[in-house]
Amino acid sequence: MLLCRKAETVEMESETQDWEDSLKQEVVRLLVAKSPSVREEIQDRVDEILLRSTLEFTGGNISQASDRLGISRPTLRSRIRQLKIQVPG
Repeated sequence: MLLCRKAETVEMESETQDWEDSLKQEVVRLLVAKSPSVREEIQDRVDEILLRSTLEFTGGNISQASDRLGISRPTLRSRIRQLKIQVPG
């Protein structure tokens, strides 16, 4: 049992490192491309993934999604509009 947990931890650490490396590469790509707002572009992409995934998980339930995300429903609705996200359901 302990070996299984240790293997899962190592795998999660590897996936986290892969995600961080990919994010760093994208930040550098945007910097090299002289993007006018690297932080905003990255934040929008992360928010889009986060919101889409959470909305899919909650079946499009805005109340549940806002609770899971720790933001108010009006803030979630506003961000959904800004990012032009289609709410499932």
